[in-house]
Amino acid sequence: MPRLATLRNFTFGIASLGFLASCQVTGGTGTSDASVTRSGPAPSVSLLSFNGLGNCQVGLKGVPAPWLLIDPKEEYYGATSDPMSKSLDGYADAVGRLAAAAFRSDAAKEQLRSAIIGWARSNAMQWPSGWNNGPDSGPATVFFTTHTMVPVAVAYGEHRELFSLEEQAVVESWMKRLVDRTGNNEQMSRWSVDNKGYLWASFAMTYGIIAEDQSYVRRATRIYQGAIRAMRSDGSLPNDSGRGGSAIHYTNKAIASLVLTAELAAGQGVDLYGYSSGGKTIHTAIDFLLRATQQPSLIAGYAAEDTGASFRGFDANNQKVDWVRTPSASWGLFYAKRFPQMATTQQLRRVSSYVRSPRAEVDAPSAGVARCLA
Repeated sequence: MPRLATLRNFTFGIASLGFLASCQVTGGTGTSDASVTRSGPAPSVSLLSFNGLGNCQVGLKGVPAPWLLIDPKEEYYGATSDPMSKSLDGYADAVGRLAAAAFRSDAAKEQLRSAIIGWARSNAMQWPSGWNNGPDSGPATVFFTTHTMVPVAVAYGEHRELFSLEEQAVVESWMKRLVDRTGNNEQMSRWSVDNKGYLWASFAMTYGIIAEDQSYVRRATRIYQGAIRAMRSDGSLPNDSGRGGSAIHYTNKAIASLVLTAELAAGQGVDLYGYSSGGKTIHTAIDFLLRATQQPSLIAGYAAEDTGASFRGFDANNQKVDWVRTPSASWGLFYAKRFPQMATTQQLRRVSSYVRSPRAEVDAPSAGVARCLA
């Protein structure tokens, strides 16, 4: 089973299963205590269940120069190749790989430190004043910022001791600006029950743990719980299952972020996996995804509801289901390791060739290279 680590001196109490009731600094080196003076960098944060998984070799890639302004206009960036999304995706990919390699390589540690502090000092990923003008620019701006920062935040937390105190202040201030900007705007207020909201929750949970700020942890927990409450009894997620031919694709994206949020909480001794509402848990959603992937007619009726855009060439009865053989299945590595005997895990292994034979590749919603972190 993955470790259940305590964040430095930051402890969490649970009032009932799955509820994060309180968290407080109990002394020592907690950064929220202004009277404490540290003579060196604080240790890394135990976020995930890294144990090396034997011989986990990661191919490294170059780190792009800081991308200063996220300005997608009115085009859907990501569907086609463009400089902005290539740079942001490239940064997340490079940092995710360096974070995995840095557990074993001193050279990778230095490259990772330079990659993160370089973008932080440049105040990368600023937004223009008209970021929300147009039907697609607002959602794209919020999504690409959050999507980029999830693996970066996890990488920083896992290797925080590589940064000087001054560098930690720079990185964490930059990270706070981004988590606040992405989480507190009119677009995000519409996505409390949506894969984009769940993606933000995993970013907020990571930042809250690193910064020892319970307000972010509690908000992320509420979003996770809201996803379980909003889930239909069959395990379908209302907004993401209504995305036409992309319904299975976005359902998988949503589950990836929910699983990561549960893993981050588990690293602090909190059981969000066990949170239940009306008999529904995250296991219910995973079971539905696996059944719908094998039998897309199960999701076709929901997919036709049109709660968001669908990929071209697909429709409610013709689903994009390639997640099973790509890094988009990376969340399954966390899940399978934590629940090796569950029926859903056995089904997951049968359905997903990627889970059966994972590669050392980055999936941003799953925090980077899950093959080396699970």
